[in-house]
Amino acid sequence: MTQLPYQVRFWGVRGSLPVPGQDTVVFGGNTDCVQIQIGHSLFIMDAGTGIFNLGKHLVEQNAPISGDIFITHTHWDHIQGFPFFGPAFIGGNHFTLYGQSKTDLTFADLMKGQMMHEHFPISLDKMGARISFQELNAGDKLNLGDEVMLTTVHNNHPGGGLSYRLDHAGRSCCYVTDTEHTVPPDNALSEFVQNTNLLIYEVYAGDCRTG
Repeated sequence: MTQLPYQVRFWGVRGSLPVPGQDTVVFGGNTDCVQIQIGHSLFIMDAGTGIFNLGKHLVEQNAPISGDIFITHTHWDHIQGFPFFGPAFIGGNHFTLYGQSKTDLTFADLMKGQMMHEHFPISLDKMGARISFQELNAGDKLNLGDEVMLTTVHNNHPGGGLSYRLDHAGRSCCYVTDTEHTVPPDNALSEFVQNTNLLIYEVYAGDCRTG
């Protein structure tokens, strides 16, 4: 197996709402968005407000852009940046969005909902890029190409959610957000992150969050 470069960059690390200002210059004030680059393959974890700056960075490369965007759950701080993701407005680009359905709504319905004309002037269907949707459930395993494997696990959070793990050539990164601990501990989550090289981890505790 050829070992491709494996890089991780944080574009947004805040929960609940953006917090710009002098007090947040070290880690930034944008909500959740992490870029994982494995070779030429682009993977984006969550689409909080940090995805806006990621989009500007990608557009500056002046080349067609394709990538996979993994949404842990559709609370606003994890999706509120997607309507401002510049590459999604450019024809010839292609993005696949992955996430869970909820009750009687598909994952596509949930992502399109925040861009209904009552909330946003441009619908998701009119963005310009080719946008596909794929639903995932806890425990799914998926080959993303170039020997990159995705696995998922259930995340204990109001309304539920998914945590993600990307493995390639003996290296891995786990993206685990908004986690509420249980007693006894969640063995499935412990096994999920075992022996990972990088664990991106956020604890959720009601109105008090650390990440």
